Amino acid sequence: MRDIAQTNEAAPAATGPACSRAGAGRQTRFFVGLVGLAGLMFCASLGLFAVGPVVLPAWRSVAITSGSMDPAIEVGDVVITRDYNGEPLGKGMIVTYDAGSGHPVTHRITEVNGDGTFVTKGDANAASDGRIHADQVLGVARFVVPYAGFPPAWIANGQIVHLMAFIVVLGVGLFFGRYAIDPRHDPWSPDMSPGEERPCDGTGGLGTDTAVWFADPRFDGKGRVISRRLLLGAPVVLLAVAAALLPTSNAAFTNPTSNDANAVATRTPIRVTTYQIPDGAFTGTSYSLSLAQDLTADYFVILRGAAGNNTGSGSVGPDANYARVTADPFGTGPLGTSGSPNVLALGRAGSTNNWQGQVTVLESPDNRRTAGFSLAGIAEVSFTDASTNAWSTVAGWADLGQVGLYGGSYGGGVTTVATSTADHIAAWGRIFPSVSNRVNVERGAGGGGSIGFATTFTVYAVEWGTEWNIQRATVSGTSGGNGVSSPGDYDTVGISSVVRDNTFVIASGTSTDNGLGDGFEGAIWTLGNGVFKGANANTVALGSEYTDLREAEVYVHTHSRIHVDYQFGTDGGSGIPSGALAGTATVAAALAPEERSGNTTAGYRFAIVSNTSNGTGNAYPRPLVWARHTANSTITWTRSRSGQPGAYWMQSIDFGDLWQ
Repeated sequence: MRDIAQTNEAAPAATGPACSRAGAGRQTRFFVGLVGLAGLMFCASLGLFAVGPVVLPAWRSVAITSGSMDPAIEVGDVVITRDYNGEPLGKGMIVTYDAGSGHPVTHRITEVNGDGTFVTKGDANAASDGRIHADQVLGVARFVVPYAGFPPAWIANGQIVHLMAFIVVLGVGLFFGRYAIDPRHDPWSPDMSPGEERPCDGTGGLGTDTAVWFADPRFDGKGRVISRRLLLGAPVVLLAVAAALLPTSNAAFTNPTSNDANAVATRTPIRVTTYQIPDGAFTGTSYSLSLAQDLTADYFVILRGAAGNNTGSGSVGPDANYARVTADPFGTGPLGTSGSPNVLALGRAGSTNNWQGQVTVLESPDNRRTAGFSLAGIAEVSFTDASTNAWSTVAGWADLGQVGLYGGSYGGGVTTVATSTADHIAAWGRIFPSVSNRVNVERGAGGGGSIGFATTFTVYAVEWGTEWNIQRATVSGTSGGNGVSSPGDYDTVGISSVVRDNTFVIASGTSTDNGLGDGFEGAIWTLGNGVFKGANANTVALGSEYTDLREAEVYVHTHSRIHVDYQFGTDGGSGIPSGALAGTATVAAALAPEERSGNTTAGYRFAIVSNTSNGTGNAYPRPLVWARHTANSTITWTRSRSGQPGAYWMQSIDFGDLWQ
């Protein structure tokens, strides 16, 4: 090839045969190139429309990765939204909102509630997503750009074959597109007449010597090459930028009535299943609980129940009344391995009567670092003598301020070899964390009972996600009074102010007495001062019908998208009548569909009941009460021995709005 600086030299005379690639062949390549170039420009235009709002203030783009908004918005579409600035939102509007996972959701508003919240649903979904708050709304949909979001959608969905096929098609377009902008393939190029033939001997043949067409003074060889690369490369650059800059929006909710393994794919932060173990099932010292689905590794248990014969007579010792989790599918920490992915093993030290009760399993299949939780470890804290303090370690947690410990009779359970009814005090403990991985249990002694027996607590150490506000308060005192209906019947301690509707509490503790009502099983705890249910609370309260010294560790859990209904049952009235073995409490309806089958309640909520007992004797297990949701607006509480009335504070904790 000659130097392109020799621009005006005449071409050497042809000496070879005429080249057959002139005329019609050049026209064919030219028009094929136009088709390729048009395809590239179409892709570039879509990319420009999709990426353009990213650089504009108050606008954003999201690529849709699923089909729950079909047919209005399909997979691969890009939704252009205007940032939400507080303007009224109405039914039928499509919004993009923050579901708490860092992955926005784009769905249509189907209901506007009086409390300022909204219900959203995908057009193609059978069920709604639940309520959202205005401060979760990121933007309101204004335009849809079809097809522009396919590359990021393929990446998000792991469809690598689709992406590679697109790259191949893009490459073919680039290859043929050059024919439309390269003058060598232009049949009307100024240096060649239509139908003209050139020799193919390297001195003028097409594609072999650029000196001829560069000889025209209107063309600059170097500049033309640069221009061609820019024109053909622009679509590639724009599409790459689109794939890199466009966030994706998950709209793939399925009907949330199932609590099986499919729930993991729907990005459920927390799912809850409560199992009622009926009388006659747990007859010995061990029991295998078959779960409704394979257990998720990040889970914890709230276990509460007792032995009994479902009458008003027949006292039972703590060895038979208390049980704990002894094995799970993973052999977590000191636990044994249950041998099946959907089995938890329970154990107790004594086999008197049948153990019956409630096992609530909370699991976090997804979004554990934000709206869910992680299991930091399980500890078995054991006492071999009359010690009042013992501890064990777990793998550890990242942030002590986000840790909750759930052990004893409002957690993973406890076992003791004590057989006397006066010795239930051996199985009570205040459970709290310290340093990086230490789980502590503190017991009290007194009241004529003994704590000098081999006793083991199963304690779940749970680290809640960053969206949760976890507080821990130690409450102690001797306040008490018949019916616990006055603020003076409760001891309180301050916490940072919380919204009651968004907060639940769980406690573990001790008492210096061992009776039904003056022991810790007769202690009652709640938010506030123990009586008034204000919208906000800055204290937690611990009460009893008796004035014995009690101490409790109260874990306070707050999230803006959970809903908690607190109900007080009066002593012997709407609470626990003396002769009753069971009763009900009316609570707010479930926020999301719930499955109830036989002895199982599966969904996104659970119940916690703490109660008093009017009596100081040792007719156990009268104060041991448990509860679960048995209807949409009903909690059923149960115990295994009637007698001695009491009051209760019932909590209905609903995670239905935590859907991601």
